Amino acid sequence: MKPVECPYEIMLLNSQQLIIPKDYQRRLRPNRVDAIVSDFDNASLTSRR
Repeated sequence: MKPVECPYEIMLLNSQQLIIPKDYQRRLRPNRVDAIVSDFDNASLTSRR
């Protein structure tokens, strides 16, 4: 069997060392978060049945 060749190098990154400007992150929209959480809760409940 032929070994798999990766065309890239796998590296680990410590995200605590990243410097990210505050304006990079979008503002939190509570109404949008509520809608996403509601859909997630409903989907997870129906998939368990």
